[in-house]
Parts: sequence; C-alpha cells; structure tokens
Amino acid sequence: MPEGLNRKAVERTFDIYLADWRSKRSGAVESANYTPYEIRIIGAFVRLGRRDAALELLRFFLSDRRPPPWNQWPEIAWRDHKTPAHIGDLPHTWIAAEYVLALRSLIAYELEADRSLVLAAGLAPEWIEGAGVHVNEMPTLYGRLSYTLRRIDSQTLRFEIGGGNRGQVGSASALTAPLRGVTLNGSACTSFEEDSVTVLNTPAEVICTAF
Repeated sequence: MPEGLNRKAVERTFDIYLADWRSKRSGAVESANYTPYEIRIIGAFVRLGRRDAALELLRFFLSDRRPPPWNQWPEIAWRDHKTPAHIGDLPHTWIAAEYVLALRSLIAYELEADRSLVLAAGLAPEWIEGAGVHVNEMPTLYGRLSYTLRRIDSQTLRFEIGGGNRGQVGSASALTAPLRGVTLNGSACTSFEEDSVTVLNTPAEVICTAF
C-alpha cells in the first residue's frame, strides 16, 4: 500500500463497497443496473491481500458477460437483460482493458517502491491442482516473468520461478493456511512471512508448506 495511506480507512472503504455490491447482487437492495467498470476493483482487493473477495467479484463478472459468446461487457449492465434502455458501447474496450489488468494482478503485480514482483496473490486454490498454473514470458516492469505453481499435496505448493527478473520476487502463498515451512533451492529458508516468502535471486525453486 502506498506510504501515507491509512490501512484501516482503506479497508473500511472496500468493506463498504463489498457490502453494497453483495446487497445489490442478492436483491436485498434494489438496483436496476451497474457498470462493469467495477471490474477494476478486483486488482485492488488482490493488493489488499483479500483474494477471496477478488475471486468472488471475478466469478460474478465472468458469469454476467453479454452476450456470452462475445466474452465482453456493455458499459451499463441491466439486471433485466431485456430492458429497453441505454447500454453504452458493446463491446466496451475500456472495460475489457480493466479486465485484463485485473486478471494480470491475480498472476503477478509490481511494487514500484522496492522494485519487486508479487506472484500468485490472487490465484484460486482449484487453479493450482493437477498440472497447476504456467506463466510464460509475462511482461513486467522488471523483465519477463515465467513461473509454474502447483499443489503437491494438501499442505504443499511448489513454485518454479524463471530467471531474468530485475529485482526481488515476493511469492504470495496460494495455500489457505499460514506458511509453516519453506525450502528455497533445496535449503531450508527461515525468513518468510505467514503468507509469503521473498526470493532475492532467480531462477529459483520454492517449496511452501502449511500445517
């Protein structure tokens, strides 16, 4: 979070947004329409460490594409899809760009203050099952990023991070429990947080374990 911002105030702002959004989606509060520009909020929740909220929003927006075969959103989305009212542009490329940025945040995002990358902070647990997630040559401010992430068992994740990144890499854990052990390039690592480990040099293999 940028220096000078009050964390509690920021969290409260997004708590209010999320509560309002949920009440409108459930019908508890009457709402005839919304704007899919709100997709941009997904990236904010990822950066706040609120992966579940980010994924909740992502799943809703993906379920509300119009028409579905277009994989797109209008500028204004009406609860009743047949409402004879203004919808703005369709498809709307600004909203599409916000979607790309939001999705990118789930995979990796930059922290300019310390020239670092945060990996996998928004990945859903089910995405890392089986063959897991593969990222190939993703452009970032600090070079092209490649990594694989997969679940070995219910308590263990395996990261393989490619080289070529200028600056440190912060790997956020996609495990649902706090980290209890980390192995970095085959050696025990003791300098990690409960939800992440920082890698200063790549390529690297990181094994994360939670209990």
